[in-house]
Amino acid sequence: MARARKKGARYKCGKLRQPEYEPFRKEFIRDTTDERTNTRSIKNEGSTALDRLLFRHLISVLQQYAGQQYERLWQRYRALYLGAPRPISKVAQYERGLGYESDEREDLASAREYEQAFRLLRQRRRGREIVLALHNVVLYGCDPPEGDLFMIKRGLNLLCAYFKIRA
Repeated sequence: MARARKKGARYKCGKLRQPEYEPFRKEFIRDTTDERTNTRSIKNEGSTALDRLLFRHLISVLQQYAGQQYERLWQRYRALYLGAPRPISKVAQYERGLGYESDEREDLASAREYEQAFRLLRQRRRGREIVLALHNVVLYGCDPPEGDLFMIKRGLNLLCAYFKIRA
């Protein structure tokens, strides 16, 4: 007597297909798309840590903008004093032609403004922890642990006040 054939989907050649793992697939789809807007999530787009905090509604848009301003100042400061390459924006290339020339006065003003913002953060009570937590998120792109969120919000609020960003 012949053996009974296993049940399941088969290829055209008659070979049995391996079952798909539905729980894994659903979880993968949930991670890559936002169910409300049907768009890919920010985490999978390779964005900054500030964008991920904003996406999870842990910071406001104003706090994110202040963090971005602080990052721009840091990039200018780093380019001027540490010899790192300057970030070149496409808009500046189109405005000034393909050869982007460094404006020394703008760099010095940005470096001074960065130093003032850094001193403002550092002079506060527990300023060292604020600066470390904020730099890890804003400048180095690390996702913060839950314990640092208060310090990060506090630092971003101080930067909002420094840059005079109001709703």
